[in-house]
Amino acid sequence: MKSRSQSGSLLLEVLAVLALLGVMIPIIYRQISKRNQELSNINMASEIRVAKEALYAYIAANRPDIIADCEADPGIVAGESSICQ
Repeated sequence: MKSRSQSGSLLLEVLAVLALLGVMIPIIYRQISKRNQELSNINMASEIRVAKEALYAYIAANRPDIIADCEADPGIVAGESSICQ
């Protein structure tokens, strides 16, 4: 049978582990959240890159038509500036 001091020592060890977890969990959570945000940013940048490449490919494939449309109707505007300039 364990003595009273051994049981108290075990309780102290359990409390120390719980205190350590209480300190470590917020730090770990913050690191995981930061990493998830970084991954989200990387994914968004990749999607933007794909959209940019698709737009450039469209412009390259349809450049003569785009120029012809601008020459036919130079009044096409987006806000204050013409998209045909």
